[in-house]
Amino acid sequence: MPEPRGQVPDLKTKAARLSQSSPSGEFADFLPDTSSYFEVWLADLHQPLHSLAPQPPAVVDEHAPSEFRFEGTLQVDGYAKGLVHSLTGTLILGEAAELQSNIAVATAIINGRVFGDIHATERVELLSHARVIGNIESPALAIQPGAIFDGECRYLPPPVKLDSSDSDGEERRTEPV
Repeated sequence: MPEPRGQVPDLKTKAARLSQSSPSGEFADFLPDTSSYFEVWLADLHQPLHSLAPQPPAVVDEHAPSEFRFEGTLQVDGYAKGLVHSLTGTLILGEAAELQSNIAVATAIINGRVFGDIHATERVELLSHARVIGNIESPALAIQPGAIFDGECRYLPPPVKLDSSDSDGEERRTEPV
């Protein structure tokens, strides 16, 4: 109800009217009883810490070898464990990736973590977020600032390319310049 002009409303009376609950309880049926959910949540808080630790899967065969064979380009952005192999392929390891594996590819572009040896017939690139713990064998190696490499490096001879047959019908081998 509007107040007459020029009079200050009684704030205590208005506050008392607002704080009163609905006499008919018209909204009481719409609110769920949350006390049982609260009790379960509270009981979960009091569990011992060892029961909250992640448990290993029931059946794990750690001796089963895993091998990833591919052609073309393989990009890994997660976790993988096992041998990665491709005669002509390119492996791209993203910044968030972790690979516990030996790698045998043509080209390896690493920006994540590798725990294992890398054998590349063309080149290896360690980008700024790369972390490699293992040995590298490659004819070409590029390491950007910020990359970490803990291992030994062995340079391989560049790959030999075969030219097409000359007039005698023999193939010639040429070394790249």
